[in-house]
Amino acid sequence: MKYRTDAYRADEARAIAAAHMIASIVGWQFKSEAGLIPVRNDPCFYEPQAYLLVLPDVDGWPAGTATAQRDLRVSALLISIGSTITGEPTLYAGLRLCTGGKIVEHGCLRFWRGDSDELWLLTDPDEREPDPVCFRLTPTGPVKDAPPWRNDAELQAGLASAGGLVP
Repeated sequence: MKYRTDAYRADEARAIAAAHMIASIVGWQFKSEAGLIPVRNDPCFYEPQAYLLVLPDVDGWPAGTATAQRDLRVSALLISIGSTITGEPTLYAGLRLCTGGKIVEHGCLRFWRGDSDELWLLTDPDEREPDPVCFRLTPTGPVKDAPPWRNDAELQAGLASAGGLVP
């Protein structure tokens, strides 16, 4: 954990605002489960319908996240604010899916926003990963799915639209 300066707190507030904006678009209803979630000193929201912890990020995965996932058998979404290689503001994510008692991690994901406001997570196209992934965000959690865009122009437009979610 970094020392919580005014700049740190401002970045954290922006990440929290982004998490709430994403939740309102997707249809997530965060519940207060502070006594059940062993993540301390960092904001952490729980979406019970999706079995998902949503963590606004300033400093990486908070201590206790893996323990919480193992104990509660939930997935976790880390949301952070950054900028693209061209300097445009954007949202990044890390996703740890809990399936079959195991945690499968997907890092360096970007948000994609469609014309009808649907949100997706995809491997950052700038990273040139050999095995890119794509997840549709639903009220019941992330679902691995085929990409909804048909060409590079639609991909770039959706990435730019998701960049507009940065508070």
